[in-house]
Amino acid sequence: MRGERTMTHYLFTIALLPPAVFALFWAVKRKKHTGMAAGFWFDMFLVTLGVCALLAALAYPDSAASFLFLVCAALVFAFLLLFGVYILLGLLLWNTVQMLKRERPSLKHMLTLILALAILALMALPWVLGKSGLFPWLYPLWMALLGTAVFFALHSLVFLTAFYVGKWFPPRKRVDYIVVLGSGLIDGKVPPLLAGRVDAALRYAARQKRKTGREPCLIMSGGQGADEPRPEAEAMRVCPSRFRGQ
Repeated sequence: MRGERTMTHYLFTIALLPPAVFALFWAVKRKKHTGMAAGFWFDMFLVTLGVCALLAALAYPDSAASFLFLVCAALVFAFLLLFGVYILLGLLLWNTVQMLKRERPSLKHMLTLILALAILALMALPWVLGKSGLFPWLYPLWMALLGTAVFFALHSLVFLTAFYVGKWFPPRKRVDYIVVLGSGLIDGKVPPLLAGRVDAALRYAARQKRKTGREPCLIMSGGQGADEPRPEAEAMRVCPSRFRGQ
């Protein structure tokens, strides 16, 4: 009986960790709105939630809620694994397709494709080496590259989480200025990717004006390349948008 009380006390103490981490995430989110710190603490909240669910399932295997705790832990860790590796690959490939649709083909727009292929090759390398039995000296190199890939995957997970946190929890603070970064023009016209940035800025400005009555100042940023007939900022200022005038 005393052991059960001690276990319950420990679990109750550990169960306070996810709300505390979420409160820390929310404090960072309210202060910085977006950023890697917000993504990191949201991921830490998911990790602590999964660990608590797993510990609860192991501590009370005969309880009715044990299966529910196991499912919760499995969902959390599966999400982190898939989002950190496999969904990352899918997003890299999807980004390549979108860049080729919205921008002119170039090496910089193919970097995500190259990165996705490199990750796939790294994942397939142990299987190839095991089947062929050749180049045993590649295993230490593979381990070093794997460590680098894991670090990159975790960094990408935090970055993607921060990105979606910024979309799910947009800043509520009134802003005075919105800077829209430019990119290259195609035949003197704003490409779809850049037009999407302008639309997002105008949409946010229109929403703030409706809620607060104060419209922020939009600053279009972009120079003029040697192959561009006019500056990017000028093209962005006059490009069509369904959010103008709202």
